Amino acid sequence: MSSTVTAPRTDSAGILRLGAPIGAAMVGAVLLPLLVFAILGWLSSDALYVRSLYIPLSQLFVALIVAFDASTQTAVARAVGARRTDDLSGLMWTSIALSFAFGAALTVVVVVTAPALADLLHVAPHARELFIGFVRWTSAASALLMLPIAPAALLRGSGRSGAAAVITLGGALVELSAVAALAYGTGLGVWSVPVSMAMATAVALTIAAWQLRRSGLIKSPRRGTVNREALVYLRRVGLPVAGTFVALFGFSTAQLWIMGPFGESRVSGFSLAVTLQAVLIQPALAIGAASAIMINQRLGAGERSRLLPSLWAGLRVVLWVYIPLSAAVWLLTPGMAGLLTNDTAAAAEAARYLRIVGPSYLFMGMTLAAFTVLEQIGKGLLGLCLNVVFFAALSVIGYLVTRGDGGPADFYWALSIGNVGGVLATLVAVVAVRHLARAGTRERQ
Repeated sequence: MSSTVTAPRTDSAGILRLGAPIGAAMVGAVLLPLLVFAILGWLSSDALYVRSLYIPLSQLFVALIVAFDASTQTAVARAVGARRTDDLSGLMWTSIALSFAFGAALTVVVVVTAPALADLLHVAPHARELFIGFVRWTSAASALLMLPIAPAALLRGSGRSGAAAVITLGGALVELSAVAALAYGTGLGVWSVPVSMAMATAVALTIAAWQLRRSGLIKSPRRGTVNREALVYLRRVGLPVAGTFVALFGFSTAQLWIMGPFGESRVSGFSLAVTLQAVLIQPALAIGAASAIMINQRLGAGERSRLLPSLWAGLRVVLWVYIPLSAAVWLLTPGMAGLLTNDTAAAAEAARYLRIVGPSYLFMGMTLAAFTVLEQIGKGLLGLCLNVVFFAALSVIGYLVTRGDGGPADFYWALSIGNVGGVLATLVAVVAVRHLARAGTRERQ
Protein backbone atom coordinates (compact mmCIF):
# COMPACT_ATOMS: atom_id res chain seq x y z
CA MET A 1 0.00 0.00 0.00
CA SER A 2 1.36 3.43 -0.91
CA SER A 3 2.33 5.77 1.93
CA THR A 4 2.39 8.95 -0.08
CA VAL A 5 0.42 11.86 1.28
CA THR A 6 -1.93 12.45 -1.65
CA ALA A 7 -5.39 12.45 -0.17
CA PRO A 8 -5.58 13.02 3.59
CA ARG A 9 -8.96 13.77 5.07
CA THR A 10 -7.75 17.36 5.45
CA ASP A 11 -4.39 18.96 4.82
CA SER A 12 -4.02 19.74 8.52
CA ALA A 13 -4.72 16.13 9.44
CA GLY A 14 -2.16 14.93 6.91
CA ILE A 15 0.46 17.33 8.28
CA LEU A 16 -0.26 16.25 11.84
CA ARG A 17 -0.01 12.58 10.86
CA LEU A 18 3.37 13.14 9.24
CA GLY A 19 4.57 15.83 11.62
CA ALA A 20 3.87 14.14 14.96
CA PRO A 21 6.48 11.34 14.52
CA ILE A 22 8.91 13.80 12.92
CA GLY A 23 8.41 16.16 15.87
CA ALA A 24 8.90 13.36 18.39
CA ALA A 25 12.17 12.37 16.72
CA MET A 26 13.39 15.96 16.46
CA VAL A 27 12.49 16.77 20.05
CA GLY A 28 14.25 13.60 21.17
CA ALA A 29 17.34 14.51 19.15
CA VAL A 30 17.66 17.98 20.66
CA LEU A 31 16.35 17.05 24.09
CA LEU A 32 19.38 14.80 24.23
CA PRO A 33 21.97 17.63 24.49
CA LEU A 34 19.74 19.40 27.01
CA LEU A 35 19.67 16.32 29.25
CA VAL A 36 23.40 15.84 28.72
CA PHE A 37 23.76 19.45 29.83
CA ALA A 38 21.78 18.63 32.96
CA ILE A 39 23.94 15.58 33.70
CA LEU A 40 27.14 17.56 33.25
CA GLY A 41 25.66 20.53 35.11
CA TRP A 42 25.24 18.38 38.21
CA LEU A 43 28.65 16.79 37.66
CA SER A 44 30.88 19.89 37.78
CA SER A 45 30.97 23.54 36.72
CA ASP A 46 33.97 22.88 34.45
CA ALA A 47 32.13 20.10 32.61
CA LEU A 48 29.11 22.36 32.07
CA TYR A 49 31.34 25.24 30.95
CA VAL A 50 33.26 23.15 28.39
CA ARG A 51 30.09 21.62 26.94
CA SER A 52 28.55 25.11 26.71
CA LEU A 53 31.46 26.34 24.62
CA TYR A 54 31.08 23.40 22.22
CA ILE A 55 27.65 24.61 21.04
CA PRO A 56 28.88 26.57 17.97
CA LEU A 57 30.96 23.63 16.73
CA SER A 58 28.09 21.22 17.21
CA GLN A 59 26.07 23.41 14.87
CA LEU A 60 28.59 22.83 12.08
CA PHE A 61 27.94 19.11 12.32
CA VAL A 62 24.21 19.78 12.55
CA ALA A 63 24.60 21.77 9.31
CA LEU A 64 25.91 18.65 7.57
CA ILE A 65 23.28 16.42 9.13
CA VAL A 66 20.43 18.70 8.08
CA ALA A 67 21.88 19.20 4.60
CA PHE A 68 21.88 15.48 3.80
CA ASP A 69 18.66 14.86 5.70
CA ALA A 70 16.75 17.57 3.81
CA SER A 71 18.20 16.78 0.37
CA THR A 72 17.60 13.02 0.70
CA GLN A 73 14.11 13.51 2.10
CA THR A 74 13.18 15.91 -0.72
CA ALA A 75 14.59 13.66 -3.46
CA VAL A 76 12.75 10.65 -2.02
CA ALA A 77 9.44 12.54 -1.69
CA ARG A 78 9.64 13.65 -5.33
CA ALA A 79 10.56 10.12 -6.48
CA VAL A 80 7.76 8.50 -4.47
CA GLY A 81 5.23 11.06 -5.72
CA ALA A 82 6.28 10.21 -9.30
CA ARG A 83 6.25 6.44 -8.49
CA ARG A 84 9.99 6.02 -9.17
CA THR A 85 10.73 3.73 -6.22
CA ASP A 86 13.52 1.92 -8.08
CA ASP A 87 15.66 5.04 -7.62
CA LEU A 88 15.56 4.93 -3.82
CA SER A 89 18.47 2.53 -3.29
CA GLY A 90 20.92 4.66 -5.25
CA LEU A 91 19.67 7.81 -3.52
CA MET A 92 20.30 6.37 -0.07
CA TRP A 93 23.75 4.86 -0.68
CA THR A 94 25.02 7.96 -2.46
CA SER A 95 23.86 10.11 0.43
CA ILE A 96 25.48 7.83 3.03
CA ALA A 97 28.86 7.90 1.26
CA LEU A 98 28.86 11.66 0.73
CA SER A 99 27.66 12.53 4.24
CA PHE A 100 30.35 10.46 5.94
CA ALA A 101 33.06 11.91 3.68
CA PHE A 102 31.99 15.47 4.52
CA GLY A 103 31.78 14.63 8.23
CA ALA A 104 35.29 13.18 8.24
CA ALA A 105 36.67 16.25 6.45
CA LEU A 106 35.03 18.60 8.97
CA THR A 107 36.51 16.56 11.82
CA VAL A 108 40.02 17.08 10.42
CA VAL A 109 39.44 20.84 10.25
CA VAL A 110 38.15 20.96 13.83
CA VAL A 111 41.07 18.91 15.19
CA VAL A 112 43.56 21.29 13.58
CA THR A 113 41.83 24.54 14.57
CA ALA A 114 40.73 23.65 18.13
CA PRO A 115 43.44 25.79 19.85
CA ALA A 116 42.52 28.83 17.75
CA LEU A 117 38.84 28.35 18.66
CA ALA A 118 39.78 28.29 22.35
CA ASP A 119 41.43 31.69 21.88
CA LEU A 120 38.45 33.09 19.98
CA LEU A 121 35.97 32.06 22.68
CA HIS A 122 38.16 33.38 25.53
CA VAL A 123 38.22 29.95 27.20
CA ALA A 124 39.30 30.25 30.84
CA PRO A 125 42.96 29.16 31.28
CA HIS A 126 42.12 26.36 33.73
CA ALA A 127 39.71 24.77 31.18
CA ARG A 128 41.69 25.30 27.98
CA GLU A 129 43.29 21.85 27.63
CA LEU A 130 40.06 20.10 28.64
CA PHE A 131 38.16 22.12 26.02
CA ILE A 132 40.63 21.34 23.21
CA GLY A 133 40.63 17.61 23.94
CA PHE A 134 36.84 17.47 24.28
CA VAL A 135 36.33 19.32 21.00
CA ARG A 136 38.64 16.97 19.10
CA TRP A 137 37.18 13.69 20.35
CA THR A 138 33.57 14.83 20.19
CA SER A 139 33.95 16.05 16.61
CA ALA A 140 35.33 12.62 15.63
CA ALA A 141 32.30 10.96 17.21
CA SER A 142 30.01 13.45 15.46
CA ALA A 143 31.28 12.28 12.07
CA LEU A 144 29.95 8.81 12.87
CA LEU A 145 26.50 10.25 13.52
CA MET A 146 26.24 11.04 9.80
CA LEU A 147 25.76 7.35 8.91
CA PRO A 148 22.11 6.78 10.01
CA ILE A 149 20.89 10.09 8.52
CA ALA A 150 20.12 8.94 4.97
CA PRO A 151 18.13 5.81 5.96
CA ALA A 152 15.93 7.87 8.29
CA ALA A 153 15.44 10.56 5.63
CA LEU A 154 14.45 7.92 3.08
CA LEU A 155 11.78 6.55 5.39
CA ARG A 156 10.41 10.04 6.16
CA GLY A 157 10.36 11.10 2.51
CA SER A 158 8.35 8.00 1.63
CA GLY A 159 5.76 8.85 4.30
CA ARG A 160 7.05 6.42 6.95
CA SER A 161 7.88 9.09 9.53
CA GLY A 162 7.11 6.74 12.43
CA ALA A 163 9.74 4.23 11.32
CA ALA A 164 12.26 7.04 10.90
CA ALA A 165 11.48 8.32 14.39
CA VAL A 166 12.33 4.91 15.88
CA ILE A 167 15.86 5.22 14.43
CA THR A 168 16.43 8.70 15.86
CA LEU A 169 14.84 8.08 19.25
CA GLY A 170 16.56 4.70 19.68
CA GLY A 171 19.98 6.25 19.14
CA ALA A 172 19.18 9.19 21.41
CA LEU A 173 18.02 6.92 24.23
CA VAL A 174 21.21 4.87 24.06
CA GLU A 175 23.38 7.99 24.02
CA LEU A 176 21.63 9.53 27.02
CA SER A 177 21.77 6.31 29.04
CA ALA A 178 25.44 5.82 28.22
CA VAL A 179 26.37 9.38 29.23
CA ALA A 180 24.63 9.01 32.57
CA ALA A 181 26.14 5.59 33.27
CA LEU A 182 29.67 6.43 32.15
CA ALA A 183 29.87 9.95 33.59
CA TYR A 184 29.00 8.82 37.09
CA GLY A 185 29.53 5.07 37.09
CA THR A 186 33.03 4.98 35.61
CA GLY A 187 34.33 8.45 36.40
CA LEU A 188 34.74 9.38 32.71
CA GLY A 189 33.01 12.69 33.33
CA VAL A 190 32.79 14.88 30.22
CA TRP A 191 34.61 12.21 28.17
CA SER A 192 31.49 10.06 28.38
CA VAL A 193 29.95 12.26 25.67
CA PRO A 194 32.04 11.13 22.64
CA VAL A 195 32.02 7.50 23.82
CA SER A 196 28.22 7.47 24.10
CA MET A 197 27.85 9.09 20.65
CA ALA A 198 29.79 6.21 19.06
CA MET A 199 27.60 3.68 20.89
CA ALA A 200 24.44 5.47 19.76
CA THR A 201 25.56 5.37 16.12
CA ALA A 202 25.95 1.59 16.23
CA VAL A 203 22.45 1.14 17.66
CA ALA A 204 20.85 3.61 15.21
CA LEU A 205 22.42 1.80 12.24
CA THR A 206 21.11 -1.54 13.49
CA ILE A 207 17.59 -0.15 13.84
CA ALA A 208 17.84 1.50 10.40
CA ALA A 209 18.77 -1.79 8.73
CA TRP A 210 15.78 -3.48 10.38
CA GLN A 211 13.33 -0.71 9.41
CA LEU A 212 14.52 -0.64 5.82
CA ARG A 213 14.11 -4.40 5.55
CA ARG A 214 10.55 -4.14 6.90
CA SER A 215 9.64 -1.30 4.53
CA GLY A 216 10.68 -3.17 1.37
CA LEU A 217 11.84 0.12 -0.17
CA ILE A 218 15.41 -1.01 -0.86
CA LYS A 219 15.21 -3.89 -3.31
CA SER A 220 18.94 -4.64 -3.61
CA PRO A 221 20.84 -2.69 -0.94
CA ARG A 222 24.24 -4.18 -1.80
CA ARG A 223 24.00 -3.12 -5.43
CA GLY A 224 22.78 0.46 -5.14
CA THR A 225 24.48 2.65 -7.76
CA VAL A 226 25.56 6.28 -7.56
CA ASN A 227 22.50 8.43 -8.12
CA ARG A 228 22.97 11.81 -9.77
CA GLU A 229 19.62 12.99 -8.43
CA ALA A 230 21.09 12.84 -4.92
CA LEU A 231 23.80 15.28 -6.03
CA VAL A 232 21.24 17.58 -7.68
CA TYR A 233 19.13 17.85 -4.55
CA LEU A 234 22.21 18.20 -2.36
CA ARG A 235 23.13 21.27 -4.40
CA ARG A 236 19.59 22.70 -4.63
CA VAL A 237 18.34 21.86 -1.15
CA GLY A 238 21.10 20.52 1.08
CA LEU A 239 23.84 23.09 0.56
CA PRO A 240 21.61 26.15 1.16
CA VAL A 241 20.25 24.46 4.31
CA ALA A 242 23.81 23.75 5.44
CA GLY A 243 24.66 27.37 4.71
CA THR A 244 21.91 28.46 7.08
CA PHE A 245 23.41 26.36 9.86
CA VAL A 246 26.89 27.68 9.10
CA ALA A 247 25.38 31.15 9.48
CA LEU A 248 23.86 29.93 12.75
CA PHE A 249 27.33 28.76 13.81
CA GLY A 250 28.58 32.30 13.20
CA PHE A 251 25.63 33.75 15.10
CA SER A 252 26.14 31.40 18.05
CA THR A 253 29.84 32.25 18.16
CA ALA A 254 28.97 35.94 18.09
CA GLN A 255 26.46 35.45 20.92
CA LEU A 256 29.04 33.71 23.11
CA TRP A 257 31.55 36.45 22.26
CA ILE A 258 28.99 39.09 23.31
CA MET A 259 28.22 37.21 26.54
CA GLY A 260 31.87 36.36 27.34
CA PRO A 261 32.74 39.55 29.28
CA PHE A 262 29.84 38.94 31.70
CA GLY A 263 31.46 35.86 33.29
CA GLU A 264 31.32 32.05 33.27
CA SER A 265 27.98 31.71 35.09
CA ARG A 266 26.18 33.98 32.65
CA VAL A 267 27.73 32.20 29.67
CA SER A 268 26.63 28.84 31.11
CA GLY A 269 23.13 30.14 31.92
CA PHE A 270 22.72 31.64 28.46
CA SER A 271 23.88 28.36 26.87
CA LEU A 272 21.45 26.36 29.00
CA ALA A 273 18.57 28.57 27.88
CA VAL A 274 19.57 28.37 24.21
CA THR A 275 19.82 24.58 24.46
CA LEU A 276 16.32 24.41 25.97
CA GLN A 277 15.15 26.78 23.23
CA ALA A 278 16.50 24.31 20.65
CA VAL A 279 14.04 21.75 22.06
CA LEU A 280 11.13 24.18 22.02
CA ILE A 281 11.53 25.10 18.34
CA GLN A 282 11.47 21.51 17.11
CA PRO A 283 7.66 21.32 16.69
CA ALA A 284 7.85 24.24 14.24
CA LEU A 285 10.63 22.56 12.26
CA ALA A 286 8.70 19.28 12.24
CA ILE A 287 5.52 20.96 11.01
CA GLY A 288 7.50 22.75 8.33
CA ALA A 289 9.15 19.46 7.28
CA ALA A 290 5.76 17.69 7.13
CA SER A 291 4.33 20.54 5.05
CA ALA A 292 7.34 20.33 2.70
CA ILE A 293 6.96 16.55 2.30
CA MET A 294 3.31 17.02 1.37
CA ILE A 295 4.19 19.82 -1.07
CA ASN A 296 7.01 17.80 -2.67
CA GLN A 297 4.90 14.67 -3.07
CA ARG A 298 2.19 16.77 -4.71
CA LEU A 299 4.79 18.34 -6.98
CA GLY A 300 5.98 14.85 -7.96
CA ALA A 301 2.38 13.82 -8.66
CA GLY A 302 1.66 17.00 -10.66
CA GLU A 303 -0.98 18.25 -8.17
CA ARG A 304 0.19 21.88 -8.15
CA SER A 305 -3.21 23.37 -7.31
CA ARG A 306 -2.92 21.76 -3.86
CA LEU A 307 0.47 23.28 -2.94
CA LEU A 308 -0.67 26.51 -1.30
CA PRO A 309 -3.38 24.84 0.82
CA SER A 310 -0.66 22.56 2.21
CA LEU A 311 1.39 25.57 3.32
CA TRP A 312 -1.57 27.35 4.93
CA ALA A 313 -2.51 24.15 6.75
CA GLY A 314 1.00 23.88 8.18
CA LEU A 315 0.97 27.48 9.41
CA ARG A 316 -2.38 26.89 11.11
CA VAL A 317 -0.95 23.88 12.94
CA VAL A 318 1.98 26.03 14.12
CA LEU A 319 -0.47 28.48 15.68
CA TRP A 320 -2.35 25.68 17.44
CA VAL A 321 0.90 24.40 18.95
CA TYR A 322 2.73 27.61 19.85
CA ILE A 323 0.03 29.71 21.49
CA PRO A 324 -0.10 27.37 24.53
CA LEU A 325 3.62 26.52 24.30
CA SER A 326 4.75 30.16 24.48
CA ALA A 327 2.49 30.75 27.48
CA ALA A 328 3.81 27.64 29.22
CA VAL A 329 7.45 28.70 28.75
CA TRP A 330 6.76 32.10 30.30
CA LEU A 331 4.91 30.58 33.28
CA LEU A 332 7.19 27.60 34.00
CA THR A 333 10.61 29.15 33.30
CA PRO A 334 11.98 29.44 36.86
CA GLY A 335 11.29 25.79 37.67
CA MET A 336 12.70 24.49 34.37
CA ALA A 337 15.97 26.39 34.72
CA GLY A 338 16.52 25.21 38.29
CA LEU A 339 16.29 21.56 37.26
CA LEU A 340 19.17 21.80 34.78
CA THR A 341 22.03 22.77 37.05
CA ASN A 342 23.00 23.26 40.69
CA ASP A 343 24.77 26.50 39.71
CA THR A 344 22.21 28.99 41.01
CA ALA A 345 23.71 31.93 39.11
CA ALA A 346 23.58 30.01 35.79
CA ALA A 347 19.99 28.89 36.51
CA ALA A 348 18.94 32.47 37.26
CA GLU A 349 20.47 33.71 33.99
CA ALA A 350 18.72 30.97 32.00
CA ALA A 351 15.41 31.90 33.63
CA ARG A 352 15.90 35.57 32.81
CA TYR A 353 16.54 34.76 29.13
CA LEU A 354 13.44 32.57 28.85
CA ARG A 355 11.14 35.05 30.57
CA ILE A 356 12.17 37.75 28.10
CA VAL A 357 12.41 35.71 24.89
CA GLY A 358 9.83 32.97 25.61
CA PRO A 359 6.67 34.93 24.61
CA SER A 360 8.17 35.56 21.16
CA TYR A 361 8.33 31.82 20.40
CA LEU A 362 4.90 32.02 18.75
CA PHE A 363 6.40 34.27 16.05
CA MET A 364 9.65 32.31 15.91
CA GLY A 365 7.64 29.13 15.30
CA MET A 366 5.85 30.65 12.29
CA THR A 367 9.16 31.90 10.89
CA LEU A 368 10.97 28.57 11.29
CA ALA A 369 8.16 26.57 9.71
CA ALA A 370 8.14 28.94 6.73
CA PHE A 371 11.92 28.74 6.34
CA THR A 372 11.82 24.93 6.50
CA VAL A 373 9.33 24.84 3.65
CA LEU A 374 11.44 27.27 1.60
CA GLU A 375 14.55 25.16 2.12
CA GLN A 376 12.89 21.90 1.09
CA ILE A 377 11.09 23.12 -2.03
CA GLY A 378 14.31 24.31 -3.67
CA LYS A 379 14.27 27.91 -2.39
CA GLY A 380 16.99 27.37 0.17
CA LEU A 381 19.29 30.05 -1.26
CA LEU A 382 16.60 32.65 -0.65
CA GLY A 383 16.18 31.39 2.92
CA LEU A 384 19.94 31.46 3.43
CA CYS A 385 20.19 35.09 2.31
CA LEU A 386 17.36 36.11 4.63
CA ASN A 387 18.94 34.25 7.55
CA VAL A 388 22.38 35.81 7.00
CA VAL A 389 20.89 39.31 7.03
CA PHE A 390 18.79 38.49 10.11
CA PHE A 391 21.67 36.95 12.11
CA ALA A 392 24.09 39.73 11.15
CA ALA A 393 21.61 42.43 12.22
CA LEU A 394 20.95 40.76 15.59
CA SER A 395 24.69 40.31 16.21
CA VAL A 396 25.45 43.97 15.54
CA ILE A 397 22.48 45.15 17.62
CA GLY A 398 23.43 42.76 20.43
CA TYR A 399 26.97 44.10 20.49
CA LEU A 400 25.79 47.70 20.56
CA VAL A 401 23.18 47.30 23.31
CA THR A 402 25.52 45.41 25.66
CA ARG A 403 28.37 47.89 25.48
CA GLY A 404 28.62 50.77 27.91
CA ASP A 405 25.91 50.49 30.54
CA GLY A 406 24.06 47.67 28.74
CA GLY A 407 23.83 44.11 30.02
CA PRO A 408 22.62 40.66 28.96
CA ALA A 409 18.95 41.60 29.43
CA ASP A 410 19.24 44.27 26.73
CA PHE A 411 20.60 41.63 24.36
CA TYR A 412 17.71 39.30 25.23
CA TRP A 413 15.16 42.01 24.47
CA ALA A 414 16.81 42.60 21.09
CA LEU A 415 16.48 38.88 20.31
CA SER A 416 12.82 38.85 21.35
CA ILE A 417 11.94 41.83 19.16
CA GLY A 418 13.85 40.23 16.29
CA ASN A 419 11.75 37.08 16.61
CA VAL A 420 8.57 39.13 16.28
CA GLY A 421 9.83 40.93 13.17
CA GLY A 422 11.05 37.68 11.60
CA VAL A 423 7.47 36.45 11.12
CA LEU A 424 7.41 38.45 7.88
CA ALA A 425 9.30 35.48 6.38
CA THR A 426 5.98 33.64 6.15
CA LEU A 427 4.95 36.03 3.40
CA VAL A 428 8.07 35.05 1.43
CA ALA A 429 7.11 31.37 1.74
CA VAL A 430 3.57 32.08 0.52
CA VAL A 431 4.89 33.90 -2.55
CA ALA A 432 7.39 31.09 -3.30
CA VAL A 433 4.77 28.32 -3.09
CA ARG A 434 2.29 30.35 -5.14
CA HIS A 435 4.99 30.78 -7.79
CA LEU A 436 5.52 26.99 -7.92
CA ALA A 437 1.78 26.43 -8.38
CA ARG A 438 1.47 29.05 -11.13
CA ALA A 439 4.57 27.71 -12.91
CA GLY A 440 2.82 24.35 -13.23
CA THR A 441 -0.31 26.02 -14.60
CA ARG A 442 1.71 27.86 -17.27
CA GLU A 443 3.49 24.60 -18.25
CA ARG A 444 0.13 22.86 -18.83
CA GLN A 445 -1.06 25.74 -20.98
